[in-house]
Amino acid sequence: MIEPLEEYMSIRFSPDG
Repeated sequence: MIEPLEEYMSIRFSPDG
């Protein structure tokens, strides 16, 4: 099960904002 934390962090650390 993939947690939304990984996606959240990816967006947070993303240069796109």
